Amino acid sequence: MRKHLVTEQLRAYGQHRLSPAELIEADAHLAECEACRQRLETALPASTVALYAAWQNEPAWQNEADSPAHLSFEQLAAFVEQTLNHAETHVVSDHVATCGQCAFAVNDLRRFAATDAPRPVGEAVKGKTSWWESVREWVAVPSFGWAIAALLLVVLAGWLMRALWQRPVEAPQLARQENTPTPLPVLSPEPTASESVPLLAQLPVLQLNDGGRQITLDQQGRLSGVEALSAAQQQAVKNALTTQRLERSGALADLQRRGSSLMGADDQGQRFALKAPVSKVVLSDRPTFKWSPLSGTASYVVEIYDEQFNLVAQSESLPQNQWTPLRPLTRGKVFAWQVKAIQNGQTIMAPAPPAPQARIRTVASTQVEEISRAKRTGSHLTLGLIYVQAGLLDEAETEFRMLRQANPDSEAARRWLSQVQAMRR
Repeated sequence: MRKHLVTEQLRAYGQHRLSPAELIEADAHLAECEACRQRLETALPASTVALYAAWQNEPAWQNEADSPAHLSFEQLAAFVEQTLNHAETHVVSDHVATCGQCAFAVNDLRRFAATDAPRPVGEAVKGKTSWWESVREWVAVPSFGWAIAALLLVVLAGWLMRALWQRPVEAPQLARQENTPTPLPVLSPEPTASESVPLLAQLPVLQLNDGGRQITLDQQGRLSGVEALSAAQQQAVKNALTTQRLERSGALADLQRRGSSLMGADDQGQRFALKAPVSKVVLSDRPTFKWSPLSGTASYVVEIYDEQFNLVAQSESLPQNQWTPLRPLTRGKVFAWQVKAIQNGQTIMAPAPPAPQARIRTVASTQVEEISRAKRTGSHLTLGLIYVQAGLLDEAETEFRMLRQANPDSEAARRWLSQVQAMRR
């Protein structure tokens, strides 16, 4: 047994003037010594003695429902305000640690103490008061007014929960630089298995029925329905769908020239003229040449020259007004042709000066192969585009006319047909 505490130690204990080591030793002694605890009651203030009296002979309980008493509202408030002395604080702390109801009340009072307690309307400000005094004046709680105190705590708890539930959730804002205009929304690409996109992004920009298939170009520039085409052909289709414009082929540039004469002619040259092909690109390397007949003519002779005015082909004397060369013309070259009509021993030529030369161009071998592959796809659009690129306008018009028939409501198909017809004029 430790030595009894002297009177000065008891007073210092009650006035919390002991050092931490002395306080621990005094607490351990008071827990074992009944005589020192009785002497301590004499030295402590009345409020502290009352607390000890309430708990000194109290039996232990197993749960909160078995607890014989709870701290008063004033004791809880003083504990929160930290106005109790050391011994009172020790007793209240021990009780709060074992009593759930008082611990809940302490937590609520601490949250309430963090806010400004309302003051009665019209009350003059006499000086600085504590929040606990403001609460007591507002609700006029008596020392043990547990009913009103409980109601206050319920209202306070309800207000806090409602404030949390009704707090608006702010949408995240995208950071952007000042004075920068808000960009237009970017349409998402076609949906995949793991994402979804707005309906607008799934709508096609252009859709065509073409040779038993459907060609679609969506708003993201994705082309479908042309998987059987080569990469170059797919790009040509995509460009046409995007711009809806056809460019005149450069192969037609050298076929229109001012009038000149390959060989001499007389005044009777206007009596007949060449019909086809004139100022055109021809797909065959053995095209059939046609001209209008001249009345009374006994025979015709066809002559073909290259760009250096070299004679490359000549027909025999013909009784009819058309002829197909026996040997093919060189691919990708420009040729000029004329017809001599023999009438009553005189020679009449067509075209007659000053009419321009009748010039043609044969399609290059590489283009012939590309046309052959495009025909196997059955795509009128693809074949029409290749024909336009090669300068084969008659064939291109045929393909775009068929595409227009398959898509009577398509503005793109109408434009393409109109552009090809304008090139032929």
